[in-house]
Amino acid sequence: MNRLDDKGKIQYPCLWLYKIIGVDRDKVENALMKILTNDQDKIKMSFSNISKKGKYLAFNVELKVENEQARDLIYTKLKKNPDIKAVL
Repeated sequence: MNRLDDKGKIQYPCLWLYKIIGVDRDKVENALMKILTNDQDKIKMSFSNISKKGKYLAFNVELKVENEQARDLIYTKLKKNPDIKAVL
């Protein structure tokens, strides 16, 4: 699924990748399941990296977003969760 049209605009629906950073894997996974309640079977979550000192964990979360508003709403909910330290 190509996310960009020939003018550089995002074409929806599309697969979107969020990079999630947290300190506790279980807490991050629980937060994701609460926030991403729709179509959980279509969400791909994978471990990405661990910080040099082992304090932070990074995950890739890929899911289909229907439009810009849905994409931004998911981002906002992820960012507000106290168990998620950063969203990229």
